[in-house]
Amino acid sequence: MGAIDKSDERGHIIASSLGGPAVPWNIFPQAPRMNRGPEPWDHASNAPPTWKQFEGKVRDFLALRGRRTVQYTIHFDYYDRRNPCRPSDVSASANLYDGGRLQRTLGGTYVNDNMNWG
Repeated sequence: MGAIDKSDERGHIIASSLGGPAVPWNIFPQAPRMNRGPEPWDHASNAPPTWKQFEGKVRDFLALRGRRTVQYTIHFDYYDRRNPCRPSDVSASANLYDGGRLQRTLGGTYVNDNMNWG
């Protein structure tokens, strides 16, 4: 994985609970706050969305009845030249389909940084 920050976690691109495999190409170094959010979670904070929240919304959609599928688009940005193997942020979208028809698109940009949170 090549984690750069000693506090980094091995985050899945596609969660194992969503069918993502535990293989190197599906893992990337994630700051704990990007992965899970601030601890303890402060709902009134201005914290950016977390990867866990993104995965949870996809999981909730798939749990509903119907022929549900998800199409992911993930883009990693590497702005820090000192840490070329660690993404600075991740842009992700998930197109949610039921019976082949697009129902909703989720996503956003997830900051992979422990320092820049409100």
